[in-house]
Amino acid sequence: TSPEPEEPLLFGIEPVPGDWQPRGAALGDMVHQVMEKIDMSDPEGWLTGHGAFLGRLYGNDLEEVSRLCLTFFEMELPFDLRASTVLGREYPYFVRTPEGIRKRYIDLLLRTPDGKLTVVDYKTDRLDGAGSGDAVEGYMKTQGHYLRDMERAFGEKPRGYLVFIRHRLVREVSGSASSG
Repeated sequence: TSPEPEEPLLFGIEPVPGDWQPRGAALGDMVHQVMEKIDMSDPEGWLTGHGAFLGRLYGNDLEEVSRLCLTFFEMELPFDLRASTVLGREYPYFVRTPEGIRKRYIDLLLRTPDGKLTVVDYKTDRLDGAGSGDAVEGYMKTQGHYLRDMERAFGEKPRGYLVFIRHRLVREVSGSASSG
């Protein structure tokens, strides 16, 4: 038999949830692509300056993608985004799961002015339909795993936030190696 791993195997991700909405997922991917590159100090200027290219890339979806991205920068967030140091956008890391080694991404990894490691996960979901409560609960659980992963990687307890951009809603997430 093989020896037990030093750390428990980490969570797997269901490849296609039961309530999967391909159109919504595609829009979310577009928003993540833009948020990975956008100039956080001048998001509107960046979108304007790259409008022709983004229009070719996203076509009729550009208006909604732009609106969602700009909404994030207009929101009242529980951290000072402009004064924070961006450590990574779509920050990649690897974990061992029951299915094998998997690559994961942190949407936005920050060091806030108070020195806290902060993990931000953008969501573009509509939260007014059936099953939205279950979706939020699932996101909270997954984000808790990400926080534990980052705690192990950085040796400090991070803060975590789910940002539901469409609804201008922020949910703080708890999760540390010591809390389970």
